Amino acid sequence: MQGGRCNERKEGMVPNLRADAAHNRAELLDVARQVIAEQGVDASLRDIARQAGVGIGTLYRHFPTREALIAELVGTGTQRMAKLAAELAATEPPGDALATWLTQLARRWAPYKGMPGSLMAALENKDSELGALCGGMATAGQQLFAAAQAAGAVRADVTWDEVFTAVTAVSWAAGQSSPERADRILAVYLDGLKHHSQLCGHIEFGEHLGRPQADDQLTGDDTKGSSLLARSE
Repeated sequence: MQGGRCNERKEGMVPNLRADAAHNRAELLDVARQVIAEQGVDASLRDIARQAGVGIGTLYRHFPTREALIAELVGTGTQRMAKLAAELAATEPPGDALATWLTQLARRWAPYKGMPGSLMAALENKDSELGALCGGMATAGQQLFAAAQAAGAVRADVTWDEVFTAVTAVSWAAGQSSPERADRILAVYLDGLKHHSQLCGHIEFGEHLGRPQADDQLTGDDTKGSSLLARSE
């Protein structure tokens, strides 16, 4: 358990839950993950409860609000993004670290309709459960951005909020069109982030931004990314 939250696949660790209640919680999360992948974050909670074989009251006992359910689903993913930022900062040049992290940000939420918008809204309300959860992830990314900007790998006339919003929009676009098109959009955007002295090189297109291949797509652990902010040769 980290930060008071259980990993999605360890619902049995939730304290003070009877075995049947823990089973219901796990089943609700499994079904919610599938339904949200198919229908988006505005999917019917009643339909999730029905497919999980429980009543809507049981769903609300475990997850009082839609936001609480989404927060539980994405919790491990946001923690992994924060951890990835620390790993990249320690092992990669600042520009490469930022580009890889932003690529993974766009990749992680793309398969879920409405998820990028929900995360952006949550960051506007940091007192909410989802906002507090996403805040650590965003702060980790901001630190990578500051390091890349200080190293001269990123132009000085952009802000972190602008970058985060733009990449979230690319993630949304990936869910509305083809992953290949989203990949191209992200490559162009990241190339435009380069410091002006680096703009003489050609645009490199990053790897495919398709759905994560892990069984649990919301918390997939893909860590490969593009190095579009690397200095052009």
